[in-house]
Amino acid sequence: MESPPTLERAMSELLLEITPELERRLEEQARQRGLSASDYARELVETGLTESTEAVPPNVAAWRALSQEERRRRLKVARGSLAHLSWGVDEFLRAKHEDTEREEARWERRHGVSSARGEAP
Repeated sequence: MESPPTLERAMSELLLEITPELERRLEEQARQRGLSASDYARELVETGLTESTEAVPPNVAAWRALSQEERRRRLKVARGSLAHLSWGVDEFLRAKHEDTEREEARWERRHGVSSARGEAP
């Protein structure tokens, strides 16, 4: 009777030739994440393969590639740039709803359509 596959037997090895600079960057980013370079490289390959089949927008892929520290820094800057706004999400949504209603009313007037039933007046 054959024993179930172990993690070691389920994995394959792949030898990659990379430049010393790329190796340094890989090790640095792995260290920031608390991973070995090997584990981090495997994670990058898995993420890259998943992302290529999911058609991730470039801005999302770029965000995912950032270190946690850089993400935190960018979020802090973004929060600071919006600090002057005195209103919150509820006020924004209310204003957006009002804008949408005004636009719909303009469109209906221009095209002679009633909003209630989509019929001509």
